[in-house]
Amino acid sequence: MSKRNKRAADRRPVQPPSTSLPESRARIEALIAAGKAREALDLAKQLFKETRSGEAEALLIAAYEARIHGMLARGLYDEAGALAALVGERFPVL
Repeated sequence: MSKRNKRAADRRPVQPPSTSLPESRARIEALIAAGKAREALDLAKQLFKETRSGEAEALLIAAYEARIHGMLARGLYDEAGALAALVGERFPVL
């Protein structure tokens, strides 16, 4: 197996969000609670892209927050700060 195929095989495909928003919310919140902020963020991004609803935006921000806290816990202060700044630009407080 070539390196390219091996890397592709190691990646897990992101599950598409379910058709109902409550099911997606439960899945994302469960991933955040399990400490899988990266996967939760991927699902929240996809959900927000598909629905563009206020609830999906709130889930996306919660997933970003969990991701930033995870980065801080690992000592990635510069990266966490950059991500927080990016989120602040994309989702400004009214």
